[in-house]
Amino acid sequence: MSEINLTDFCIVSYPIGKAFTTPISNISAIFSEITPTHVILGSYDPIDISQKNALTVHHIQHRAGSSKLLQIMRYTLLNIKIIHKLYALRHCYGRTLFFTEHPPLFPMFFCLLLRKRTYWLLPSNISRSSPGLFSRFAIFLSSIGFWISTGIIVYSSNLITKWQLEPYRYKILIAHHHFIDLTTFRIMRQISERANMIGYIGRMNSEKGFENFLDALPPILNSDKNLKIMIGGDGPLKDLIFKKISKEQVKNNIIIKNWIPHEDLPGVFNNLKLFIIPSYTEGLPNVLLEAMACGTPVLATPVGAIPDIIKDGETGYTMENNSPDCIIENVTRALSSPNPEKIMENGREFLEKNFTFEMTVESWKKVIKDL
Repeated sequence: MSEINLTDFCIVSYPIGKAFTTPISNISAIFSEITPTHVILGSYDPIDISQKNALTVHHIQHRAGSSKLLQIMRYTLLNIKIIHKLYALRHCYGRTLFFTEHPPLFPMFFCLLLRKRTYWLLPSNISRSSPGLFSRFAIFLSSIGFWISTGIIVYSSNLITKWQLEPYRYKILIAHHHFIDLTTFRIMRQISERANMIGYIGRMNSEKGFENFLDALPPILNSDKNLKIMIGGDGPLKDLIFKKISKEQVKNNIIIKNWIPHEDLPGVFNNLKLFIIPSYTEGLPNVLLEAMACGTPVLATPVGAIPDIIKDGETGYTMENNSPDCIIENVTRALSSPNPEKIMENGREFLEKNFTFEMTVESWKKVIKDL
């Protein structure tokens, strides 16, 4: 335990699924290394977080519902359960860290009534992922959350402008929860020893650019009949794989995996020549760092804090946008790169200098002093 003795933090994260296991595990490990910490999770699936003496985890089961009305009712019930738990623990914390994509307005208001300082750590800015009524409503609710919170925490100073947070600059702090176990996520195969395969791992939904990625695959496969595509994950657009791509292509060239256990990811990355992140919106995806740690070059859209990590042609590849044509052009460019081993080495070296657990804990100690 650190010399800092702060015994008043409660981290709240909801609603979350398996894909959020690494982020919430990381932030829990960081805070419990610094101070005794309570964590309240509202989750669709069981989230396995390593228990420590300084960490107490409270799980609240959540189900989404099959209809919009049922989803709203269950989401409201989840908020009530979160508030009840916050009240029960009210003597154990003085500051609350909300780690949520969607505005946690009801619990945040409740914490203010309890005279607790409230902070919102933004994993991404989902409200700006797509146009339309939902996006405008999400932006409105987010602005309320930004206004009432004591402070806002983002991964990079570049996100203040990208996510239109300038009006709240005076209350913004910069910190990330990312660190990589570089003994587990390591280079086991050189690029030349790997299969002729590229991959996508993540949620199969619209903000991840998954549909555009699928639209790009037939031309990519037609240009290289020997190329394999590995797709791993789950989500509402999973059925599109068979609608967008012929059954013959799926059978011969595309490997579809469901949820990939975290401990299996190093082996998966070490069999890829290129990993693709075609998102419309991101914060700083942990999977990006894990791929780089395994020496797998990453091709990504320059959203969120990704440009802080990937310098095109140096530590990876970036593409102007995630249109199918742009994905096709840049996959071809990346696979024909004359020196992928140099990009592999540069990416790994960057992580070794910036993303160890010790470095991340030290940076959070400085931030916590200002909370």
